[in-house]
Amino acid sequence: RITRKYYFILTLYRFQSTVPVIGNSVHSEKSFVSGDLGQSITLSCTYYTSSDTPYLFWYRGLKSYGNIKYEGKFPSGKFHSETSDTHAHLTITSLTQEDSALYLCAFSDGIVHSPGNSQGFHLSLNSPVCLHRIPISPNSEAII
Repeated sequence: RITRKYYFILTLYRFQSTVPVIGNSVHSEKSFVSGDLGQSITLSCTYYTSSDTPYLFWYRGLKSYGNIKYEGKFPSGKFHSETSDTHAHLTITSLTQEDSALYLCAFSDGIVHSPGNSQGFHLSLNSPVCLHRIPISPNSEAII
């Protein structure tokens, strides 16, 4: 029987790196995802491995940070991770602008806190933007 171990950690890092691990791969149908403020979104990836003890990690990259690793507990109710023998899912609830980032579903065949094979997701939020506001009275017209 193969024992699989799954870890759910958050790492803030500057550069996306992909280090191939022989016999392993991580894939997803989407690399760009978007959600609405206040809603939830689920990122999903599929992985294949020849390892008896694979490790899965979720990383979040922010442009303004260097190599800062966060291994504390996630905010209660904000992030939820589920894994199976071939899939990993990360659900982010109550989306805010601060959730816009590059998220990586990463695989390693050892407990190393750096991405092995990885799949990136660029998460952006749909937020209404007012480009120009024109007051309209009942007897006037506005051309935008």
